Amino acid sequence: MDSIFFPIQSSILSPDALLSEIKLNYGLKLLQCRLWSSGLNDVYLLQETTRRYFLRTSHAVRFSKKDYEEELNVMLQLRARGINTCIPVKQLDETYIWEINAPEGKRYAVLFEEVKNDKTVSTYNLGKLAAEIHKASDDVNLIISRQHISYELLISLPLKSIIEAGSMNEMDTQFIVESSTQIWNDLISHIPTTAPYYGYCHGDMHSGNIYSTDGIPQIFDFDCMGIGYRAYDLCVYLWDETTINEEFINSDEWKNYLKGYNEVRILSQAEIIAIPAFAALRQLWFIGLIIGATKINNSWDGLNDNFFKEQLKRYTFWYNKWKNNTVI
Repeated sequence: MDSIFFPIQSSILSPDALLSEIKLNYGLKLLQCRLWSSGLNDVYLLQETTRRYFLRTSHAVRFSKKDYEEELNVMLQLRARGINTCIPVKQLDETYIWEINAPEGKRYAVLFEEVKNDKTVSTYNLGKLAAEIHKASDDVNLIISRQHISYELLISLPLKSIIEAGSMNEMDTQFIVESSTQIWNDLISHIPTTAPYYGYCHGDMHSGNIYSTDGIPQIFDFDCMGIGYRAYDLCVYLWDETTINEEFINSDEWKNYLKGYNEVRILSQAEIIAIPAFAALRQLWFIGLIIGATKINNSWDGLNDNFFKEQLKRYTFWYNKWKNNTVI
């Protein structure tokens, strides 16, 4: 090879080197930096004497600097309208985004204040927060260049990943191809692509991205944001909780979530009926996400027959809920 270094697809940034740079860039008296989690982003925990911060570092293959600038703009505009989002920290030069020249390419980092979590979750407040985000975003001109939460994102790209992986049998693959297209055609025939039914979506409003203190939620991780159907944004919380407990769909907690949303903006009957359909497409998107993550930092050994059988089971669960016209 011409290069003295072998090509890599993902690196782990040194916590000690990050600590030194952050002290200079932010003027903080930090004591420690540790890798907190590694996934679609790498997140580092930074400790001061009495405060904690989290540094989110992107991977080089995902988004551009412009995408992250728009993401921060969304957070700041929503906060200006009273939405309880995470709080980014400025560098000494008054900018938020820090460029890192990693071996695999340019990565981007943003420092955030810690989001507290005492786990006093109020699903009513979570639903209300979702509606307030949708309403506030309709009231301002949010500029978003990221891919829309569309047929391509939810169906075409995941199906392409599944077929290329070659780990699902032909009959199951054909079922997903036909059923997902059937779902989408029904959705677009019943829900308008105009506000308030369609517009800015956070895209990932599950309990892992919303922490609460005294029942008051604070939302973070806007990585999956885009323009799409609001019913999809709502399905994410239901989809995630039902993964743990299939009866969550019938629970008072879910009813309170919808009640909180309706306190701000009344959902149409078509949107309510569509939530299980969007949950099926969320499951399909998730399969594609996991396959795609192998190109960043995940190993392939987990994508075995049991993985695909379980994912197909969850997809079929939601497809049947929609097919049987389950009103939630």
